Amino acid sequence: MLYEIIFSPESEKEILTITSYYDEKKFGLGLEVFQEIESHLALIKEHPELFPKAFKNFRKITLTIFPYLIYYSFDKRNKIIEIVSVYHTSRNPKKISRGLNIFNPLRVKI
Repeated sequence: MLYEIIFSPESEKEILTITSYYDEKKFGLGLEVFQEIESHLALIKEHPELFPKAFKNFRKITLTIFPYLIYYSFDKRNKIIEIVSVYHTSRNPKKISRGLNIFNPLRVKI
């Protein structure tokens, strides 16, 4: 049985911001980044334990083309993956670890 993916409100905002930003740079580029995020979400959904731990119970996967990391946690028993952030690689990683440390998201299903 595959895992169900849910998104934190913050990660939803980040994905919208990222796709809008790239679409403003070049029409269609927002769709490309969104498709890359989707393909990496599919990898996470199939193999959530495959990717390295980033902080406590959070893991990360690096996008191949665009400079972003997807941070997530998963509940093996309930088969739920929560996407907590889509984070630009140039940003300070200490900020994400502080955010993940206090993160208490609302559950949003998509």
